[in-house]
Amino acid sequence: MPPRLLAHILGLCNLGAGALLVSDPHLVVPLDGVHSPAASLLGRAAGTLLVAIAAGAWWLPRTAMSAYLWLFGVGAKIAGVVLWASAALSFGSPALWLGAGVDLIVAVIVTVGLVRAR
Repeated sequence: MPPRLLAHILGLCNLGAGALLVSDPHLVVPLDGVHSPAASLLGRAAGTLLVAIAAGAWWLPRTAMSAYLWLFGVGAKIAGVVLWASAALSFGSPALWLGAGVDLIVAVIVTVGLVRAR
């Protein structure tokens, strides 16, 4: 899969997840007992970051696409897997395992696409 197409797909995934987090952080991350203003602010900040990362996917020149995908399509997604999984272990919420699984699948798809594009 060409890097440009991978970037568009990654951008759409990040835009969707970011929009959900900005609109209602507790809808996406239903942590039991964590309905504080700080948790809501953190969720909205994470959502805003995801929307900004999505915008970057569409505005980058072609020469920067590969580096962008390694950084945000693989590195950030693996970091997301670690964060989702550690939160799932801490809070015992199955929804958090879903987040870890989705991030892992996206990281694998982007990695395979980048390796094949070389």
